[in-house]
Amino acid sequence: MSDTEQEYPSEQDELPSSQIQYLMTCIRHLNTAQGWRENLDGDIRSGYAFPAYIALAHSELSEALEAYRIKQWTGTLTTGRNGVKDAKPVGVGPELADTMIRILDMCDIWGIDIEKEITRVLDYGWTRPCQHGGKVL
Repeated sequence: MSDTEQEYPSEQDELPSSQIQYLMTCIRHLNTAQGWRENLDGDIRSGYAFPAYIALAHSELSEALEAYRIKQWTGTLTTGRNGVKDAKPVGVGPELADTMIRILDMCDIWGIDIEKEITRVLDYGWTRPCQHGGKVL
């Protein structure tokens, strides 16, 4: 497979039970192929891996804020990296997508059932009073 080819889950992979599970599988394949998971040795529930992933997700949110500040909701930046033209997605939308990719990768690595947790938090939210806490934002 060339560096530019996408590797999606194959028919031999366990079929994901939902779209989120499918995305997590795609993210796992991509991040493994690109070498982003090479330093996850030992006990991943201790040490600096989790805080580092939190910082990376936060950095993507900061990039979304910077894109918002210049009112760039979505777009494409054509670059000439390494002599190859590529079309890099830029703007609020792609940065929020990057954030979700980081978060879903964390859920996959640390075994968090994010669908269950989202449902649990939403269910709890319905039990709370309107604008609970009296805060403006």
